[in-house]
Amino acid sequence: MSKWNKNQLVLFIIMLLGNLIIGVGIAIQTLANLGIEPGMTFFYGMSSTFGISLGVATLIFNCIFFIPLVLFDRKRIGIATIINMFCIGFIVDFCTSTFLANIEITSSVIRIVVMIIGILFQTFGVALYSSSNMGQSPLDGIPNVLVKITHHMSYRFYRVLQDTILAIIGFSCGIQIGIGTVMLMFMVGPFIHFFQLRIEKALKYNSIIEYV
Repeated sequence: MSKWNKNQLVLFIIMLLGNLIIGVGIAIQTLANLGIEPGMTFFYGMSSTFGISLGVATLIFNCIFFIPLVLFDRKRIGIATIINMFCIGFIVDFCTSTFLANIEITSSVIRIVVMIIGILFQTFGVALYSSSNMGQSPLDGIPNVLVKITHHMSYRFYRVLQDTILAIIGFSCGIQIGIGTVMLMFMVGPFIHFFQLRIEKALKYNSIIEYV
């Protein structure tokens, strides 16, 4: 196997691991019962409204959110896009229905600690899958599509707008929005940036990403 192929294999494994960790992180957040990030708030809302599992709801609506990427920004589509669309919801479903199913937290302090742990898992997972440079999830890609189409405002503006709309829809479907949702809005960006800088530094040091 050539060095380039070995590097690709390493990045593929990193991408898979990143998506797995994202799912575990979101499942941990649900354990804290303090609210979750806007995208998953929306997916939980759709799951509740249509009486389908979170995994199925995530897959169906990710397919819908995938359409703008196909039409306007195909360069952001990769294997990571497909893995994220198909797997995250089912990973969360599996975690919450198995080893997290019988855990109940009553202490407010512990709930906050658990929430922070969940956020750390999720943001580390996002940094891993993003560092693989193998595509973006539909919800990560849509704000970029809007920037490309409108030529106005920034990615951050459209991301906040998207997250606000998703959170409102999820809330209207009966899903809790709490301090955890607010924590995610302020902590996700800085934590992803923190982890991604270090992950990419390690990949460059080991000559993994300079060949792809």
